[in-house]
Amino acid sequence: MFNIEAIAEYLLPLALKLEELFRWDTPKDKDIVLLKEKGIISSEQCQKLQQIESSYEKNVAVKLMLSSALNKLALIEDRKLVYKWIVSNWGGINSINVEKLNSSVEEFLKQKAEGSKYGKIESRASVTKVLSFIDPEKYIIYDTRVAYSINWILLKTNASEMFFPMSEGRNSKLKGVNIETLIRLSRASEYLDNLNDKKVMSKVDKKVFIDDTLAYPMLCDLIADINDKLWSDERRKYPFYTEMLLFAIADNIIFEDILETCCIKF
Repeated sequence: MFNIEAIAEYLLPLALKLEELFRWDTPKDKDIVLLKEKGIISSEQCQKLQQIESSYEKNVAVKLMLSSALNKLALIEDRKLVYKWIVSNWGGINSINVEKLNSSVEEFLKQKAEGSKYGKIESRASVTKVLSFIDPEKYIIYDTRVAYSINWILLKTNASEMFFPMSEGRNSKLKGVNIETLIRLSRASEYLDNLNDKKVMSKVDKKVFIDDTLAYPMLCDLIADINDKLWSDERRKYPFYTEMLLFAIADNIIFEDILETCCIKF
């Protein structure tokens, strides 16, 4: 379904500069201290994290550290505390319902373990943040930046006929140049052929955008396949390296590429 080689070719020059490109200034020292005060990490681990200057290295370290901690936490209240920290302190999403977040995470993991089909993930960005810490070898974060970047690469390289659904993010650049509109314009003939249908948008969108219930597992698999092509060391084990890359380039390199590529004249 996806041309992995074409996607990897686009990303490879950027992957070589991932540490330079990833400048997400989180977690703050006060957030790391909070983990220590709650007994989630040790004083030694807290000190180690605080001494890391690179945003890239610190994010890798905290993800692996908390993943290990979560595997050892048996009490649900302790796990919910970490979930809240991941989404609020690390992810910057303050208005969350911790009980609902925990319920969504646990339901997803339960259905996954049972091999049953799961429905649309509510609060996708928050829930997948938690999942990416629970099992960083399997799950990645599905947020607006990641979806924006991968959708543009799919579109520009003609690497897929289907694209990933997106939620509206907070970034003004990504909202201003709507990637979903560009995708629909690239398939304008299909919309024109169905103009007499009152449900033209939803009808054609089903052919253009991957179903919400399938999007997350498909994105995880796609990022894992790309990740395998981009790295030749221990990073091949963790798809979050490619997710970090897609996140880092969304509102700069991808945004600029779109503006330079798309020129409409009337």
